[in-house]
Amino acid sequence: MSLYYRGAEIREIDDALYAEWVAAGNPKASDWQPLPAQPEFDPQTHTARWNGAQWVVEAIPIEQMQAQAGAAVQAMIDAVCTSGVPYFRDIFSARGYVGDPNPAYHARAVALRDWSSSVWTALDEIQADVMAGNRPLPALPELLAELPQPPG
Repeated sequence: MSLYYRGAEIREIDDALYAEWVAAGNPKASDWQPLPAQPEFDPQTHTARWNGAQWVVEAIPIEQMQAQAGAAVQAMIDAVCTSGVPYFRDIFSARGYVGDPNPAYHARAVALRDWSSSVWTALDEIQADVMAGNRPLPALPELLAELPQPPG
């Protein structure tokens, strides 16, 4: 099975079947051509799409990359909030327990709030360094690993 194209349409076609079409002189076979391999690109910063005639590699807009990183960081923070005792639904519910009369709830809420703040501060600093050209854009797993570790 290989990918073939006819203009913007892409289909997976059995190679043996395609060869039979060509050998039989099927006029529709000439409409379909093997799809060239995608060019190499960094999927962190670029996308590739077939435009019907060739592959087009385009830079992902910085706003989209920032939104993806922000969503991943928020998901990481919320996952930490749901993994401990006491359990919180997300960082927003955790912050609601700052000042709670239950000392365990209050302590964990303060720790999560302070950690969350340090994570966003670190992300702002990394973004500023990338935008200033002081460092390359880290891959998402590298970025998440570079952020402050959650409270124990």
